[in-house]
Amino acid sequence: MQDKSKHRSLNFLTRWISEDGYPLLCLLVFAFVVMSAIPLFGIPDGRDLSQHLQFAITYYDAIRAGDFFPGWGANENLGFGSVGIRFYPPLTYYLLALTRMVTGNWFDATWINFFFWMFIGSTGVYYWSKEWLSSNYALLAAMIYVAAPYHLSQIYQLMLVAEFAAAGILPFCFLFATRVCRRGRISDVLLLGTSFALLILTHIPTTIIGSIGLLFYSLAMIERSRLGSTLLKLSVSVSLAALATSFHWIKIVTEMLWLNHNGPQYTSGFYDYHAYLFPMIIGAGETYSQRLLALFDITIVLTIILIIPVFISIFAVRRGDSDDGNYLKIFRSLAITGTVSLFLLSKLSTPLWESFSILQKLQFPWRWLSVATLVGSLAFAISISFLLKRFGNQNKVILYAALCILILVGLFDLTQNVMLSAPISRAKFEAKVAGWKNEGGCQCWWPKSASHKALAQKQRVEATGRDVNIQDWNKETRGFEVGDGNPADAHIATFFYPYWEARIDAQNVPIRMGENGEIVIPISRGSHKVVLEFREPPIVDLALVVSIVTWLLLAAAFAFYLFRISISFIIQDLKNGKNCRNQ
Repeated sequence: MQDKSKHRSLNFLTRWISEDGYPLLCLLVFAFVVMSAIPLFGIPDGRDLSQHLQFAITYYDAIRAGDFFPGWGANENLGFGSVGIRFYPPLTYYLLALTRMVTGNWFDATWINFFFWMFIGSTGVYYWSKEWLSSNYALLAAMIYVAAPYHLSQIYQLMLVAEFAAAGILPFCFLFATRVCRRGRISDVLLLGTSFALLILTHIPTTIIGSIGLLFYSLAMIERSRLGSTLLKLSVSVSLAALATSFHWIKIVTEMLWLNHNGPQYTSGFYDYHAYLFPMIIGAGETYSQRLLALFDITIVLTIILIIPVFISIFAVRRGDSDDGNYLKIFRSLAITGTVSLFLLSKLSTPLWESFSILQKLQFPWRWLSVATLVGSLAFAISISFLLKRFGNQNKVILYAALCILILVGLFDLTQNVMLSAPISRAKFEAKVAGWKNEGGCQCWWPKSASHKALAQKQRVEATGRDVNIQDWNKETRGFEVGDGNPADAHIATFFYPYWEARIDAQNVPIRMGENGEIVIPISRGSHKVVLEFREPPIVDLALVVSIVTWLLLAAAFAFYLFRISISFIIQDLKNGKNCRNQ
């Protein structure tokens, strides 16, 4: 009877709890401790905090109104609106808005999201590391990722909310790319496509950087005997991701020329990438005295230190030893990917930045630390594991050296990232959020023709010499009546964008752009009823249908696989029970 009970307990859930439950619990506690300064002392202040919250508020208001796919940021910029949500990926803000609905306030919603993305990302590193390492060493890699200087600075210093969220998804892209390259199951292809789709819907620069990193990593990981089939499977994953996210990127492709962020002013001055190539102390001039630039140099040096052990491990591998040979491919893959990422954030890559405009759009070369940090976390843990096995007589030297590096990283995090984060208390944060509704957002997310002068208009509709009666003023529709009088232009307190359409007395009329970028509608003599409506073009509606269908098919595929797994475990349990009875 005891053997029968033992056999039946060997199901998937029991094995998962016994193998991964304790490490993940430790990881959960560690991630919470590292992030605990935020709920305890306040949300770190940062340059981009207001814009991220404005996006989240836009989605929050839209969802409450029953619009799950808003196309216009109606409440931003004193009601003149914004097209930022058409270009900035939505996943981070959907989750923030939904969390706000549950918690009832933005402070709790914000820190809970920060903790969520930290834990999710470290979990991805844990399972990625487990492709080669034991649970304990995989836990070490995940904990290093939590405490990695750049990863923490994304929130504690820079407030790169969407980039931080993308850092939570990127490890899963590397995990499933690894599995596609090593075993190539259909489930791995689907999971890679899903992970990459979520990355696309989270942060554009990280998607570009992550894609290049994944390309080099995958090419190094692929078994040459399965090169063709593996490349095909990777292509299928990318295609699935493209279809699933088409509702978003189709707007970027077709409308980028209308966005202010696409202008030359956002690749020069403060956004000039030349000033941010490592080492920044060279060529930064007086601006290097700014604390942040010096910290970037130190952060990059610490990241390099985390990656260096993998190069030592490559030279330590005995080519004739089969056990050592099993490590060689991952060592090379990490070394290549880490080298590419570090090269592209350094001044050595200046000719490439000057030649390729897509790199210039990234604005800040240090963003390559997203990949370098991820690679460094696994590289350090797997190298320490290998070196301890390879040089058993030098265990103390290796352990002391590793411990010194980890202590150095921890001290830097505590003194430079956490303690100097300038937290905003709960009360002040909620007050700031309320005030952001009545402030102009970053002009980079305005239509290209918009001017700050337009915000001086205090009335929703101004028509010289004519009475105006506002009937409704919703997110993507405006309705008003204009009294009798001489012909006049109605200036609408809404930025012009080609997808706004107007009707006067149910008849379509052309609109034009005012000198400050506002919408102008010519009104003839007599009383008229005017309706202004934001309408998506057919290609966007079609892309939305394609995306929804793709996600439904992915969900059906996952449900089918879960069903198959459940059936297989039931059958296995029945077989085990039968064998026990026979015994």
